[in-house]
Amino acid sequence: MNWILKAKHWQIFLLLFPFIILASIDFQGDLGNLYWINLIGFSAILIWLFLLTNELIKIVPKEYGLKINLYYVNAILFFVVYFSAMYLNDGNDVNFSGIYALIGFYIFYAFLQSFGFAGRIIKSMELNRKSKKRESIGYFFLFVFLPIGIWFLQPKINKLTKNIAEEKITTANTV
Repeated sequence: MNWILKAKHWQIFLLLFPFIILASIDFQGDLGNLYWINLIGFSAILIWLFLLTNELIKIVPKEYGLKINLYYVNAILFFVVYFSAMYLNDGNDVNFSGIYALIGFYIFYAFLQSFGFAGRIIKSMELNRKSKKRESIGYFFLFVFLPIGIWFLQPKINKLTKNIAEEKITTANTV
């Protein structure tokens, strides 16, 4: 298992907090619009979420039937479209209108699925079956409100990975 699954909540908080600040503050001044600083902060959060979800995918049982390929497509698509739109518009808001509104709706869905999939994996591992989306909505909000949510999410992830490691040891000893 990767370090991201074993790290303590305070370690992840200290790692991500500077990037959360960078993603939150609107940097404008004499030098112009410094939107790329926001992009650095937001990209670090998205990369952490992608790495965490990727490691959770490795340990989730295949029989749960989670749509892993759809997650990868949506996570990468959201990342690419968001950063392309921010870069092309110099950090200004992007409005999808007309037929492009359909693309905007899909990108919004990709955002929801990117932030919600890790929570769905965690809830599925808790229930020992494939969870319904409504069952994992709490974890979605913990990922969206990350500075607070990390204090609840990471101990849960640590507990689940510890239980999986103990199960592997137990099954290895019985065989």
